[in-house]
Amino acid sequence: MASGGWNGESNGEIKVWNVNEQACIHSFNPHRGRIRSLVFARGADMACIVVAEDGAVIRLWRAEGSSDFASETTGNADRGGNAPLRAVFSPSGFFLATSLSSRTGDAVASTLASYELETMTLTQSIVLPGVIPNCVAVSPDSKQVVIVGSRGKIRLLQTEDVSIERDMDIIGEAAAQGPCSAAFDPTCRFLAVGCQGGRLELRNL
Repeated sequence: MASGGWNGESNGEIKVWNVNEQACIHSFNPHRGRIRSLVFARGADMACIVVAEDGAVIRLWRAEGSSDFASETTGNADRGGNAPLRAVFSPSGFFLATSLSSRTGDAVASTLASYELETMTLTQSIVLPGVIPNCVAVSPDSKQVVIVGSRGKIRLLQTEDVSIERDMDIIGEAAAQGPCSAAFDPTCRFLAVGCQGGRLELRNL
């Protein structure tokens, strides 16, 4: 089992635990800010994939039969005026989708990237001008990813080639209130977007 967080002092420490013995067997501090999320990836190695606040994606693993841990980090700690990283693991458990926005003068853009989890290989990357992501979601069949922007823009993409499938807009006052969550239904036919103020929008895809 692994855990990660932030307490103001440890600056995002990751711990690996032996559940049977209820003991920490390894701790690692990448000094990359808060730990946003983590998951164990499948494969020959025991690998914990971690998403940190500053845009870093960290892979911490122990090779089979070894007691020594190793790590590698992808991402840039010097984000300047960038917004926090948005990230979500695919339901299939095979890839990680991340979105990180940046601002240059009055222009904004976000970069959507996907990583194959077992090796942390970057498989796809696309720049989306004019989008500041509030949330990211992957469909249950892992074939679609949606980015919902802070200004009410909904962008649906295919995960295979990161091509844009459809653009939609949140209606009326809900767009100004700001979307804060998104989720697909199990059949992948509908998309639900939750906004501040208690409004929920349901879209037929």
